[in-house]
Amino acid sequence: MSKAYFEESQRFTQVWLWILTICSSLVLVGVALIAVYIQLVKGKPFGNNPMSDTGVIIFFISSILFSIILILFMKSFHLQTKVDRLGITYRLLPLKRQWKTIYREEILDWEIVTKFVFQYGIHYGIKSETLNIKGDKFLKLNLISGKTLFLGTQFPDQLSLALEKLFDRQPTI
Repeated sequence: MSKAYFEESQRFTQVWLWILTICSSLVLVGVALIAVYIQLVKGKPFGNNPMSDTGVIIFFISSILFSIILILFMKSFHLQTKVDRLGITYRLLPLKRQWKTIYREEILDWEIVTKFVFQYGIHYGIKSETLNIKGDKFLKLNLISGKTLFLGTQFPDQLSLALEKLFDRQPTI
């Protein structure tokens, strides 16, 4: 890859998302801990249809492991976008590990758009794909293949300047 005109790496930094993830994990582990206490320490069955003592221990350990894996997964999630003289390269870790390049010759046109997206990650449409980690600003690429690609960005102005350079256009002021 040649010298980049633009590079961006988006991560989940939304406080509400981390609070939701951590609180959900704490609730899960808390319920498992209560089950261990009631069934193993107090000697009373936990719930209307109680598990075996071994089942309660497995549930407790599993809830801790699941919570750790979920938090590590959320921490590792990020969208990387690069623009250089060849085109636009991107990947969404850990789901899309390989870099995908859209060469300049494959792009019919592009624009920076505002688009409401309720969910984050990858979204597939009939002839479109959206990748986003946060926010509502996107690079919209209309491709020769007839497909549309939306890449989320937190720096629409810098991305626009890089694309102007990619297509050898003079920036409009």
